[in-house]
Order: sequence, then C-alpha cells, then structure tokens
Amino acid sequence: MSHHANPATLTEEQVKFYDENGFLIVPGLYSNEKCEEIKCIAETLAVEDYSVKLNVHREHDFFLGLMKDPVIVNIVKTVQRSKVFGLNDQFLYKKPGTPYAKQAWSPHQDNAYTQAPKNTYLQLHIFVDAQDEGNGGIYYYPGSNHEDILPYVYAVSHKEGFDKNGISHPGREVEIPEKYEKVEVSAPQGAICLQNGNTIHGSVPNFSEDRSRNQYSMCYINQGVSFQPGKSSVKIPFEVE
Repeated sequence: MSHHANPATLTEEQVKFYDENGFLIVPGLYSNEKCEEIKCIAETLAVEDYSVKLNVHREHDFFLGLMKDPVIVNIVKTVQRSKVFGLNDQFLYKKPGTPYAKQAWSPHQDNAYTQAPKNTYLQLHIFVDAQDEGNGGIYYYPGSNHEDILPYVYAVSHKEGFDKNGISHPGREVEIPEKYEKVEVSAPQGAICLQNGNTIHGSVPNFSEDRSRNQYSMCYINQGVSFQPGKSSVKIPFEVE
C-alpha cells in the first residue's frame, strides 16, 4: 500500500495565508480511491460507539506511514520552518446513526492540551470525506493563532457524555475575543488542512442521515521544544524522516 499523497508544495501566498490566519486548506492531496482505502482501514479500528480513536499510528503501520509521508512532512516543515517530529494522531468518524455523530467541539485551542511554545505545534487534517456545516464540519476564528493560550473551561474531551439532545461538547472552551469572526469550512474529499495549535476552532454536530465526516488528524511538533504529554492521548515524539 502506498502512503504517499499526491506531489504538492506550498506557494508563498499559501504560507502567508497560513501565517496570518492560522489555518490553510490545500485540496487535491489524496484521490477519492485513497480516501476510501483510509476509511476502510480506519473502520477496522473503530470501537462500537464510533468515538474518536486516539493514536492510531501505534495500532496500524498504515497510519504511521501517512504521518511519515515525505510530501506531508515537507509541507509541515515549510510552515514550521523547522525539523519536526510526529507527536500524536486521532481518527474522527462522525458516522450518522452513531452516538458521536453529534459531537460538537466547543471553541478551543489544541495547544491548551499540549502547552508547547506558540507556533511550534501543528495539526494536519486529512479530510477523508468532504466536509461542511451539513455533516458536522470544522469552523475557525482566523487570526486567533496570534493569541497566547487563553483561559479555558475544563471539559472531558474523550468519551465525553451527551446533553438532553444527544449532543456532546468536548474541548477546553475559551472565550473568543470580539475581534475574531467565525468562518465555517467547506472542503472536498482528499483535501488537507494545516492548523496552528493556538488557532481557536470547533465543530458542529452531524445531523445528516447519510454523510459521515471521516477525518484523520496528525500532530507535529518542532524539534527540541517542551510540551505536556497528557493523559488520555499520551504524546510521544517520534522521527518522521
């Protein structure tokens, strides 16, 4: 099985957009066929309730291969301007008819968990399915990557419970500074999204009847920086090149 994404490099304009906004969507990295292969393998690792699956690279070498793909690693290094290490990953299913389809992440910063220096921690999402507001997609607050780690309200962020409407609300919720405006994200199947660890983001529930939102999220950290390893999703750096 080939792990490689389609050849791609970032333009200066794309890097500038990422630096300014804290996220960047790049379409066309993975074919529909490759996405279906990713979904099939992820399905073999799913648990009964289809909750988020943590650190799948430790369970299946296929996902380790995705994280070590030179195309992906070079894209990450381009925006990080540093040698990077893999740190952790997770697979999100949001499969209609399952409990965690209605998972809705509160506005949060991923670096609230990792506590790395600003601009040294990054997530790279593979949109294994097309995603938008209709199937539980991500939203961002562009420019919020320039904030330090903001005060947050603690919430369980894995195997969390549900409210009376069957919706779960994981994420260490932050109060959003008034200067930032929410942007809903639509992206085709096979796109990737680079996300600064300090960027405020969240997601909406998937109320659709037939549209999953499979997403594979890979996390990288710059060489030599400090971080908190965490508990439920223990972060252990490893070489990717």
